[in-house]
Amino acid sequence: MNIQNIFTFLVYLFCSVIISYYYNLLISKNEYSRDELQKLIPQLINIWNKVSVKYAAINMIFIVLISALIGGGIPGIFTNSLINSAIIPFLVFYFLPKVAIYFEETRVTTSESFTDILEDIYVKYYLLINSGFIAGYGSTLIFNWVNLGIISFYWFIINFIIITAILVLSLKEAIYD
Repeated sequence: MNIQNIFTFLVYLFCSVIISYYYNLLISKNEYSRDELQKLIPQLINIWNKVSVKYAAINMIFIVLISALIGGGIPGIFTNSLINSAIIPFLVFYFLPKVAIYFEETRVTTSESFTDILEDIYVKYYLLINSGFIAGYGSTLIFNWVNLGIISFYWFIINFIIITAILVLSLKEAIYD
């Protein structure tokens, strides 16, 4: 992973957070104030405050970056058109919450075993893992199209729109729900 891909990831994640803010605003209200629509910086600070109340900042950054590396590594390694599509992000978006619910329901007590610790972390941070994975996947898809030319423009744009929609829904769930 190079510096271009990291910068693409940060810009893509930042833009997706902004889109998720407007999406949440659109579905939650019928009337909007001028401040809600125009003054974005105070709204982003409010978003950060909401997220930092739910999760510790260093844990959140670490988990999002690790999951983004995993998500970005998959289309970064494999050049198949099906891998460079929205199939894997959709499967992750659909199945990660189900696995978290399964872990939560089947857990009786916590112990000091490594698997129980990983399950606890996963159950607590699965929304961040989901968002980081999808954002990393989308940013590598951008990199594969722009710099490597692995996929065509039409394949890229269709899958990128789907991945961005999935990411916005995932961020909305992680931030506002």
